[in-house]
Amino acid sequence: MFSVLVFLIIVVVFLYYKWAFTYWHRRNIPYLEPSFPFGNLPNLFQRKENIGLTVEKFYNEMKRRKWKHGGVYFLVSPVYCVIDLEYVKNIMNRDFEYFTNRSIYYNEKDDPLSAHLFAIGGQKWRNLRTKLTATFTSGKMKAMFQTLLECETNLLKQIEDCNNPINIKEILSCFTTDVIGSVGFGLECKTFEEKNSPFRIYGKKVFKDSVLRSLKRAFLTSNFPELARKLGILAFPSEITDFFLKVVADTVKYREENNRSRNDFLQLLIDLKNSGTLSLEEIAAQCFLFFLAGFETSSTTMTFALYELAQHQDIQDKVREEIDAVLKKYGGKITYEAIHDMKYMNQVIDETLRKYPAASIITRTCVKDYKIPDQDIVIEKGTSVIIPVLGIHHDEKFYPNPEKFDPERFTEENKAARHHYAHLPFGEGPRICIDYQFERVSSCYTVKMVLSLCRWEGKVAVVTGASSGIGAAIADALVENGLIVAGFARRSELIEARAKNLEGKKGKLHAVKTDMSKEDEIIKAFKWVEDNLGHVHILINNAGVSKESFLANGDAEAWRNTFDVNVIGLCIATREAVKSMTANNINGHIIHINSIAGHKVVNFPGINVYSASKYAVAALAETLRHEFLALGSKIKITSISPGLVISEMTTLSTGYSPERLEMLKSLPILKSEDIADAVCYVLSTPETVQINELTITPVGEKL
Repeated sequence: MFSVLVFLIIVVVFLYYKWAFTYWHRRNIPYLEPSFPFGNLPNLFQRKENIGLTVEKFYNEMKRRKWKHGGVYFLVSPVYCVIDLEYVKNIMNRDFEYFTNRSIYYNEKDDPLSAHLFAIGGQKWRNLRTKLTATFTSGKMKAMFQTLLECETNLLKQIEDCNNPINIKEILSCFTTDVIGSVGFGLECKTFEEKNSPFRIYGKKVFKDSVLRSLKRAFLTSNFPELARKLGILAFPSEITDFFLKVVADTVKYREENNRSRNDFLQLLIDLKNSGTLSLEEIAAQCFLFFLAGFETSSTTMTFALYELAQHQDIQDKVREEIDAVLKKYGGKITYEAIHDMKYMNQVIDETLRKYPAASIITRTCVKDYKIPDQDIVIEKGTSVIIPVLGIHHDEKFYPNPEKFDPERFTEENKAARHHYAHLPFGEGPRICIDYQFERVSSCYTVKMVLSLCRWEGKVAVVTGASSGIGAAIADALVENGLIVAGFARRSELIEARAKNLEGKKGKLHAVKTDMSKEDEIIKAFKWVEDNLGHVHILINNAGVSKESFLANGDAEAWRNTFDVNVIGLCIATREAVKSMTANNINGHIIHINSIAGHKVVNFPGINVYSASKYAVAALAETLRHEFLALGSKIKITSISPGLVISEMTTLSTGYSPERLEMLKSLPILKSEDIADAVCYVLSTPETVQINELTITPVGEKL
């Protein structure tokens, strides 16, 4: 008897499906053929792809068939898929009164957090939207932006203190959690300091669906929402609801009892509550929505933006140039207005949102029968509607070569030439994301912060004469700052020993045995760098020799060696570095470690030829600068001229006479680390700043 009953149930279900799958045929709307039991979603339920990719495939297939719209089935439910952008415009804006609701489940009675602005519909949505719109005026956004700035230190410290590769998505999720906790709830979440921060834990739980919960939501809440509400099915687990309700209730109570106020989103909602227009549960729901948007959406957008910038050095350089120019305009201060002035940065964010939209589909529900303007077809009340954002954003008709990351797509001219509804990262019309401006500004600001830290991080630097003294100090400092450093020197074993001591630092030091007086060895060394480390971004021409010699009775071989290393070797290294930078479109930096002896003839016995070689270095730096200007190159060239420095060329030399060593030791002197600091300073300057010459002397020097 039981088996007969089961058989009958299967037959009834199958027949119901078969009848239901004729819906679009009966409505005279073209449709994609469904299959039992998942309709058009077999890959989604088999977890082979997400909803965005599934709906993108609907879009591409319907476009291929030249349909303006079409029908699909989510399980047994018919869903209207919009393809033509004029239809999209009608649904989202012109005929919005027919599509005011989203197809998102909420249960206000049992799960008050789910009744947020994004989910609710009808008159309740209209009333709440009107109230909340007043909280997102430009003046109030500026005030909230200042709160965002207060969270900057934690992010910078987290990145700067890490000596190993970092999970940028996790770092940015922590940062956005702190920002939203501060702006939305007025609380310090301390997600960087506390790995088990409650906000991080509960934020992750929101997006961690069990298989059972996914099936319940997909079948009951999507197909039979009213039944789901009557059965008390929650949109979120009760522990999540309890946590956020308590956080909001406790914060509101504290502020009211202690007469405290703050420039944040929560305070704006409290003011609405005190005017009698919002309940405590409604406040909690809106704060929860604000939290979700920042927790996942913003951090994902920032991560993808940084990923693309890391892949495209030319775009990254252009963003940096704009940041420098805008900050100069605003006196070095980062303000709400300054972020809006970063046009190219905003283009980068727009292109990120095109290629990786936070919402891959937009949903609507038809609230009353709607006749499609140019056809004799009616969309029935209650029909779910999907707008395939990912498909539109990757349509070659609107975005040629859609997989290419190209911010130029969003110049004012290019935007004007494209259908307005071809870019829908925040939706459009009356239900456009209410805080999209804050999300955009916070994304731009965060990208700006991260770029300010890591312009050279992970890039390749060549340091000549890196075995000891100034060269060793410079190489070590660059490794500490995250660069991949190739140290050129004859005594490569000294570099190898230091490389072991520097293991675990942000960057890495590599020893390359090179005699800087021999062209073939220099060329071979640069080829090794290109083949094993990557393209050269920085060259520090530090290698130099100084042999005690007099013009009246000196040794020509000693003079020749001085010029071979100090001048000819420098020229060859410069040539090879410029080749690498130019061929790979790198706006690099070349720094000559010169000497005050290259600017005035020092009255010091035995350095006559050395001084002449350093005069040549000064002239070569200026000559190279003129060459770059003529070529339109943005490669920088800087000459750093130290005074007396402790090194093997001065006080530590074993080739000088005792009298000369005694004289050197009696003079004020710099440390090698002082010059390394100067190099780091020069490299830290904005891309629009060119330091031609930097002279460094110890206090009291009389040379």
